[in-house]
Amino acid sequence: LLDTLLHVLNVGVDALNTSTGDLGSYIRSSVLCTLRVLLRILRIQDVLLHSIVPILLESTDVLGFPLNLPRSLTTLEQLLLSRRKSVVQIVSYISCVVSPDVCLATVKILHILSDSPVFNGVDDNLPRGSGMLTLNRLVSFIDNSDESLRIMHGFISCLEADSNAVTESLPDALIGEAARGFTSGLDDQMSTTPSLSIRLSIVDLLLANLSQSKPAPTIAHYLLGFSLTKPASEDLPDPSQRATCLHTILDLLRKENGAFDDFASYSSSMLIQRPRLAERCQHLVYHLCSDPVTSEVTMRYLRARENYFYTQMSTTPATIVPDLQENDSDELVTAGLYSPGKVYAQMHARAWLWRSTALELHTLVLQDSRSRAKLIAEWLVGDASQQVGGSAVNSDVFSVLPGKSAQGFLDSRMRLLALFDSLRQAYRDSSIALQRQHQETEQQYLANQADPLAMDADDGAIVSYDQTNSDYLDSDILDVDINSCVVVNERGCAVYDLHALVALLGQAERALEANGQLSASATRQRVHATIRRLVIRCFFANQEREL
Repeated sequence: LLDTLLHVLNVGVDALNTSTGDLGSYIRSSVLCTLRVLLRILRIQDVLLHSIVPILLESTDVLGFPLNLPRSLTTLEQLLLSRRKSVVQIVSYISCVVSPDVCLATVKILHILSDSPVFNGVDDNLPRGSGMLTLNRLVSFIDNSDESLRIMHGFISCLEADSNAVTESLPDALIGEAARGFTSGLDDQMSTTPSLSIRLSIVDLLLANLSQSKPAPTIAHYLLGFSLTKPASEDLPDPSQRATCLHTILDLLRKENGAFDDFASYSSSMLIQRPRLAERCQHLVYHLCSDPVTSEVTMRYLRARENYFYTQMSTTPATIVPDLQENDSDELVTAGLYSPGKVYAQMHARAWLWRSTALELHTLVLQDSRSRAKLIAEWLVGDASQQVGGSAVNSDVFSVLPGKSAQGFLDSRMRLLALFDSLRQAYRDSSIALQRQHQETEQQYLANQADPLAMDADDGAIVSYDQTNSDYLDSDILDVDINSCVVVNERGCAVYDLHALVALLGQAERALEANGQLSASATRQRVHATIRRLVIRCFFANQEREL
């Protein structure tokens, strides 16, 4: 079966890109379905091999028929290891220009393969005198293939693909999913098109493979342009010599900087339109600057090429969102400008930039490079309303000023303080917008339903209750402990796992039904309303906590 699937992929990316009409449609569908089958296998094979198969083998008497399954089964990665050309063939589909879904599936498969110990092992086929005895198998497969240059340019093209009309958004449908327990927090609620999802997936692939648990060079070092023999010392290539994914990512961040006369012109930037992409790019830069292998080479390149840190700090606006106290417009709120997901990502993007800049300042001081350190330090403590470089732009983009009612030092309009004040203002305004959205969601999904919290079972009279304690009253009615569903997410924030919460509430509902307490339709309706309200409130509580 695997050979049959790989035979479908042997059609090649050239045939996929050039075929037209019905034939082209059939080829695209076949290749995409095959890649998705392989991706699905890679995702669920551990559960199948370690949980399902052993149970089936021990349950032949219960099933009533024998299972002809071998006791020793292996993973798909292990089977692909002996098929070098097939692995390269799969990765080469990143150069597909007729179907973004094909590229996205390719990146996801490559991500899983790069995490596999099978492909992270040392390539035994490397000659002993090559000087690359630590080169992992995945990088070796790609770098030694005839498709290596095309694969590199395929990743670059996917990162470069952009459309000003494509934005990350929070559609109403996802709030509905939250009401039914299909989403838990901010990271999984921003919708994107396939082309934007590819860019996010590529940067995630790069970040995942810069982990210190994976010996360099990995697929990330390869795609970013680091030397495969001396990644910690050999200089990065110039864009004119060899294009890499790092050059493209820096170009994306460079385009982020510009002459923003006001917030309206700034609103078209990547930080506003695609904040998660901006955050991941800044995170990648910080990771490269802080990683022991890539730090020296990366910071030397950024410093020599474009004075990256000063340029980024001095041209990134302090204002995250317009002040709602001055522009309390329903249009701005409904447009998603104050969406916690967007504000959250913008805050993290700035945080990664500030961490990179702090690392640069520390390095410059240790190297006794006082002129560069002075340039950044003077900008940070400078007046936010002063012109820099003969431009009045900074007086506008740094319009959020600290200590408006304070005296003395806090009223000095210092840029460093303006940066932190913008965070407070963005958090405040986003929280206000979140409360409005919460109220609208409850009105939409709980409209025309009686409040179950205090409905007396005898006469149906509504009893008043304290809104602030309503969540606890809801959980008391269902006899559940919602705090048992609290988990710590990847950023260290304690949030409700809505998937677990919905399962817990469903179990509570079935228990009430088994006890005969849901025999009346009115009672059943009230319990359903209670469950829905709990899920909605925990969803918005997650957003507030993460923000």
